Amino acid sequence: MSSSMVPSTACAWDDPTTRRGWRTSLVQQVLHLLLPLLLFPCLLFAIAMTPGWLAPLWVLTGLVDLYVFYERLRQLRNVVAIRGVLKVYGWSSVVAHSVSRSVCRFEGSNPDNPALSVSVQLRAPFAGRFLHWVRWCHANDQQKVRFCGDPRFLGVVAHSDLGKGRMRLIAQREAVDSRMSARRKGVSDEARERARSVGARVG
Repeated sequence: MSSSMVPSTACAWDDPTTRRGWRTSLVQQVLHLLLPLLLFPCLLFAIAMTPGWLAPLWVLTGLVDLYVFYERLRQLRNVVAIRGVLKVYGWSSVVAHSVSRSVCRFEGSNPDNPALSVSVQLRAPFAGRFLHWVRWCHANDQQKVRFCGDPRFLGVVAHSDLGKGRMRLIAQREAVDSRMSARRKGVSDEARERARSVGARVG
């Protein structure tokens, strides 16, 4: 895959704009976390103050709220992990593809063999169409975005304008799921060590 942005040997974190973009992403996730957190006591109050026959409705709403809170908390933890990736890898570019209403794919170059391409998917089956990057890919199919990391393991996608924040950690399943065999073939020792240093499972 040809790319107008040559992978940088410098760490992305060395760039003040990158650090500002990461802080913006952190603030965004904290704000997203506050909504379900503030809504939960309101639901408890509603359960206590409304007729009993409405309780199941509020309980169901509360369970959805807890699920959203869990997902937002997980994304907040991912933003913290993003900082580690930015301190190891430099920025390059990948092409975003809209696969479906809940799946998008990012395609970039193999760091050990630039003539080959590697793709990594972002999957959001539950209400995926409301996820920022899924919506963005659907509206901007085959557009280039920033990428920091190794697409064979994990990395960070970001807009060209880092001021938007919205940094997202994406990963191959085998790089984060212990139930799968870690990638072994075609990976140099240097690439393996760098991926391991940011928490990816390597063969």
